[in-house]
Amino acid sequence: MASAGYTRPQNYSNIGDDDEAALDIQIDSSNTQSTGRNTVKGLHGQVQEVVGVMKQNIDKLLDRDVALNNLASRADDLHSSATTYNQTAKQLKRKYWWKNAKVLKTSSSY
Repeated sequence: MASAGYTRPQNYSNIGDDDEAALDIQIDSSNTQSTGRNTVKGLHGQVQEVVGVMKQNIDKLLDRDVALNNLASRADDLHSSATTYNQTAKQLKRKYWWKNAKVLKTSSSY
């Protein structure tokens, strides 16, 4: 059974000395077909390897995305805690400034 693109070799008995190049081309053509199959198999293996690496990269990318989202959430929590801390610190500063001002006023009025 012939495969697609395969041609039956010529009868080599009537090729003369001046047709040696034609014979070499025909032999190279048949060698190229078997080499081509090996090349395709090799390329298929390389493609499968690349697909595997791409899948690993996608998995790593998704893990990185989860880690970045977690980090962003923690950063937002830290920001809100820092804001609350600053507000409380200002309130305490004002409270004790007024308390100190009242003490100084009472002590200076004597």
